[in-house]
Amino acid sequence: MPKIEQFKGIENYTTAGKLVTRISPEGNLFRAINFVVETEDGASYLKLENGRMQIKADVTFSSSSPALEQTRSIAQSLTDNLEIGGRNMCRNSEIVKLGAYGGASVTYQENYNMPDWGTNKAVRHTVTGGTSVVSCLFNLGVPAQGQTISVSFYAKNLSTTSKIKFHSNLGRKFHILNSGQSARIKFEGIVGSGGGAQLHIQARTIDNKNLDFVIAKCMYEKGHKATDWKPAYEDIQQQIEIAKAEANNAVNTANRLSQKTDFLSDTKINGNTIATGTLQVGNSQGANAGITGVGGSNAVRFYAGTHFNGRNIAPYRVTNDGKIFAQIGYIGAFEIVGGKLTSANTVSTGGSYYNPNTGQIEYWNNMSSCFVVISANQISTHENSLTEWKSVTIEKAELCVKRETVSSEKSVKITPDSIFVDDTAGWSGYHNGFIVKKGIIIGTY
Repeated sequence: MPKIEQFKGIENYTTAGKLVTRISPEGNLFRAINFVVETEDGASYLKLENGRMQIKADVTFSSSSPALEQTRSIAQSLTDNLEIGGRNMCRNSEIVKLGAYGGASVTYQENYNMPDWGTNKAVRHTVTGGTSVVSCLFNLGVPAQGQTISVSFYAKNLSTTSKIKFHSNLGRKFHILNSGQSARIKFEGIVGSGGGAQLHIQARTIDNKNLDFVIAKCMYEKGHKATDWKPAYEDIQQQIEIAKAEANNAVNTANRLSQKTDFLSDTKINGNTIATGTLQVGNSQGANAGITGVGGSNAVRFYAGTHFNGRNIAPYRVTNDGKIFAQIGYIGAFEIVGGKLTSANTVSTGGSYYNPNTGQIEYWNNMSSCFVVISANQISTHENSLTEWKSVTIEKAELCVKRETVSSEKSVKITPDSIFVDDTAGWSGYHNGFIVKKGIIIGTY
């Protein structure tokens, strides 16, 4: 096995023209330009090459080693300088609208549903025209000089022909989305330059084409790393206050209305207007209808047949989003009966209607024309010319064409395996006709 040995007292030697590896007798110094010390299998080594040392091995420092303390100091310094935020400084950050820039025109489509992002409040931007590479931008704020900021947001390129470049004016961060691409874009570790410089999210055109994209959920926070989106603290507090106010309003309104018993007097109006949260009416039996502004987007606004506390199950009610609930009533020529919609027209006047007695949908043009009946397993059409009926009936697996009262007219009946042609009315018997059955034509029967 190769080894290095050290000898003292040898004075006469020459190293001319040779690669020298020297261990000095004084202080046991080792000097070399390139040198490798490795285990026999080569799995661990210490390599000195071109002034740099590389170690591949498990290294253990003693508790008093200066190297251990130095490593701790470096790690602590890196940790101390790493800042992770988490508080969103962008108000109303779920809804993001970039303003037009450089002569461009922007059309917004709000409440754009993006289920993959967990929002139905995204905003679609359709951008046309403009003379600048920057088509539109969103101002986030002014980072302090030396302050580290991170920005993140969701975006999708809806264009089928052009790319879009989202760019940060500070820190020169950017992300390119190809046609149809969607991503959560992160601009991390931006350092404020001071001097009042605004931080922008910019949408830039790459190929001088119009832009079509959707964007939502902007996170603007202190720190080197972007964290998950969350609303600004102020927005959360505002939502809590609104919810509390709505709840208190509902409770107070219910309490006040429960104490109201006389609906026939004691009405006060200021001038010719009434401005209030809830208006309730009633008679000597108590409250029976009302109008209210209490509640959110799905709340009941008009109700009848109950008091305020029963408005959500009132027999008639209209909600804030336009839904109408009713058990009985009329809508144009239709009538609500037993929870079903029927026509108010009758057979004598013509028209279409649902017949609750037969369970059929019936249509009459008039008393001397066409009549159509649709039932559970049959569609029938009849032509009434005062003395006779002509009909086409589709019932289960049979098709019938016939006249009900005239024996001189032939009738046809088609079943899954037969065709009958008869010159008599009805199907009680077959006379002077023929039948085609399984490929065989049978004459008079």
